[in-house]
Amino acid sequence: GKLGDQAANDASWSGIQKYCEETGAECSAFEMAELQDFDSTVRAYCDKGFNLVICNSSQVSEFVPQVAESYPDVKFVVSEGTSGDGLDNLLNIRFRIAEAGFVSGAFAALMNQEINGKMETAFIGGVRNPDLDRAQYGFAAGAKYVGGNSTPVFVGNFTDAAKAKELSTQLFSGDVRIMQAWAGGANTGIFEAAKSMGEGYYTMGGATGQFHMSDSIIASLVKNTNIAMYDACKMALGGEWKSGTIGLGLAEESVGIKYAPDGRDEPVPQEIKDKVEEIRKKIIAGEIKVPSTEEEYAEFEAALK
Repeated sequence: GKLGDQAANDASWSGIQKYCEETGAECSAFEMAELQDFDSTVRAYCDKGFNLVICNSSQVSEFVPQVAESYPDVKFVVSEGTSGDGLDNLLNIRFRIAEAGFVSGAFAALMNQEINGKMETAFIGGVRNPDLDRAQYGFAAGAKYVGGNSTPVFVGNFTDAAKAKELSTQLFSGDVRIMQAWAGGANTGIFEAAKSMGEGYYTMGGATGQFHMSDSIIASLVKNTNIAMYDACKMALGGEWKSGTIGLGLAEESVGIKYAPDGRDEPVPQEIKDKVEEIRKKIIAGEIKVPSTEEEYAEFEAALK
């Protein structure tokens, strides 16, 4: 994807850069605009002698195994990868983002109630895909678990900040006072909407927090791809390689909810933080089974009734 999104792509690249700065390894980034460019681009890097190829999108999962088979001495890592488990040189990293969505959704509903007495919140995504659905169904389930409701809205892409601002403003004009931004580069429009609404309107960021992007962000649904990709480099180039699929969630502190570090979370009562922490522990202990698909969410919702 495109760098400069101040979201998942930038976060992953920062982790790779950190490893290279510390070790002197050479790294290069390619912003892939079309899936049809994947095969020729990756093969070109392999032919140049690169030892590790990291793919920051599940969309390329079906294409990676064929290239990996052709270059057995090159290691491949795919974020949210779904194929090629039988290859010794391919590692899929799957984030249990629904778990982070759940605690974040619970927080948002409780916080919205604190602000205006209504247990309403919203999740604004870019384009519906399996990764984003896992986050939003987890978010909706968390809100529902504490007695609230979440409205999912989609921009249609990850770049249209104006459309994101329009959608956010409409929701803020109703009962929503805090919403989750999960729309990549379009998140800036959501943050602008909160700012234009004035005091008492808040947002939740994504990626590794995005707190620098807006004063409206008091908490974030985080996915620490920077740490995961740094660790992937260590595994691939430091002699600790493992192939197959690994899952990273709340227990590994790879996803979760993160409060603004500079005092902006002051409006959040401690009892809400305590409730969210209680829910987090129940998920890790297996006491709460977090849904990540439409079908699982329907079953979860039915079980609460």
